[in-house]
Amino acid sequence: MNLILSGPLADVKKNLVPVVLKALDVLECFRTPDEEITLSDVTARPGISHATAFRIVCTLVHRQYLSRRAMRYRLSSMHRKIG
Repeated sequence: MNLILSGPLADVKKNLVPVVLKALDVLECFRTPDEEITLSDVTARPGISHATAFRIVCTLVHRQYLSRRAMRYRLSSMHRKIG
């Protein structure tokens, strides 16, 4: 069955927000809820720049989706609220 989209969903790619996609890439770096990774791990996995990864990680820490201990990051309990 072919789905024919019209209106705003007709061209999905033009409606995507690049920074949201990158933020989701950062969250998807974590393979398990208990995994701790460094900023270098984040930049290596999704292929985003160090500066962008740093700003996204800082934002996610600020919004409590990630927690930081020393120079390592992990998912916080906030991610379970939306999962």
